[in-house]
This record gives sequence, structure tokens and C-alpha cells, in this order.
Amino acid sequence: METLSRNTILLVEDQAIIAMTERVQLEKAGYHVVHVTTGERAIETATNKSDSIDLILMDIDLGDGIDGTEA
Repeated sequence: METLSRNTILLVEDQAIIAMTERVQLEKAGYHVVHVTTGERAIETATNKSDSIDLILMDIDLGDGIDGTEA
């Protein structure tokens, strides 16, 4: 039996309720979701060679620290 690989989405969202809703919808659509809450963590995750990220969905306003546009 052949196993299909799922695309991985990096979800960058600092608001827990929004992130949870988005994650559930994306996982129902068949995606693997990696969730982080800061721009700094998004950069670390996206540049980590062991994580294969296919798409980044990033909030612009991430509170303290660097924002989504800067990240």
C-alpha cells in the first residue's frame, strides 16, 4: 500500500482561538500543520533543515517582537 505524503503548512498565529480554528480546518483538508506564535519562532522553524515546510500562513500583527511582515 502506497503512503501519500501530506504537505506541511507553517501556521504563524498568536491568537489561540484563531490558530485552533485554522489548524482544524487545514488538518481536515489533509495538511500537516506546524503552529508557532512568534515571528522569531517562525524564522527558526522555516530555516530548520529537519522541517520540510511547503507553505507559510502568517499573521501580520504578532504582538511583541518582530511582526509577520518583518519575519
